[in-house]
Amino acid sequence: MYVSEYFMRSSRQQYGGEGYIVSLIAIVVSAIFLFLSKVDVIFTKALHRRVAILAAIFCAFSGIQMYVACYRIKTPWYVNNFLPPAGFTRGPIMRDQGNNI
Repeated sequence: MYVSEYFMRSSRQQYGGEGYIVSLIAIVVSAIFLFLSKVDVIFTKALHRRVAILAAIFCAFSGIQMYVACYRIKTPWYVNNFLPPAGFTRGPIMRDQGNNI
């Protein structure tokens, strides 16, 4: 017997494994941030510190992206970008599309 799907697409229900997966990702990312706070104590040489910090930042970024990907499976409407919507009119405040008085 094997599991073919780990995440239920509904936000009101979940499988048993998805909670463990997301909590494991959260624990690993938290441990990486804790490692970042103690990297100056662990490493004495500056080059080793820089390499460890760079690797930890890359691993933390990857872990956060995995966490957000798991969240987007549960809530597909979630989009986090900093660009304006497609129909947004740029320009002075008088062209503010009805938000000004």
